[in-house]
Amino acid sequence: MKKFINLGVITLAALTLSACGNNNSAKKDSSSSKAKSESVAKKNSESKAKKESLAKEKSESKTKESSKAKEKSKSESKAKAQSESEAQAASESQAAAQSSQQAQQAAESSQAAVQSSQAAAQQQAQQQNTNASAVNNEAEAIALAQSTYGNNNGDWTWSCLFSENGSYFVKAISKSANTMTGTAMSVMVHSDGSMEQQ
Repeated sequence: MKKFINLGVITLAALTLSACGNNNSAKKDSSSSKAKSESVAKKNSESKAKKESLAKEKSESKTKESSKAKEKSKSESKAKAQSESEAQAASESQAAAQSSQQAQQAAESSQAAVQSSQAAAQQQAQQQNTNASAVNNEAEAIALAQSTYGNNNGDWTWSCLFSENGSYFVKAISKSANTMTGTAMSVMVHSDGSMEQQ
C-alpha cells in the first residue's frame, strides 16, 4: 500500500510538474505572441507612417505642380495680353498712318482744286482784260501800258509816238535818266490789248 501511495504521490508530483511546465510554456507562447503582435503593430504603424509620408509628399508635389501650372498660365496670359496689346497698337498706328495719308491726299486734292480754280479765274480775268482792254485810241494804249508796267514811282511819263494798223507805239520817258532821249521803256500795244516790249 505504501507502494500505491508512493506511486500516487509520484504521479501527482509528475502531473503537477507537468502542469506547471505547460503553464510556463503557455506564458512563454503568450509572451512571444504578444511580442510578435507588438512587432506587427509596430511594423503596421511604421508602414502607415510611411504611407502617410508618401501621401503628404504626393500632395505637396501636386500642390507645387498646381502652383507651377498657375504661374505658367499667368505668364502665358500676360504674354498673350501683351501680344494683343502690341498688335492693337500696331493696328492703331497703321490706321493713323492711313488716316494721315488720306488727309494728305485730301489736302493735295484740295490744293490742286484751288490751283485749278485760281488758274481758271486768272484766265477769265485775262480774257476779260483783253476784251475790256481792247485798245481803240492812243489814250487807251498809254493807260494800258502804264497800268501794266507802272510809272517808276512817278519818274516815268508815258506817251504815244505813233499808231499803225491798230497798233500803238508807247514809250516811257524817265525824268531822271542820264540818256539823251530819256527812254526807260518802249512797248507796242495792239488793238486786242496784247503788248510787246521793244
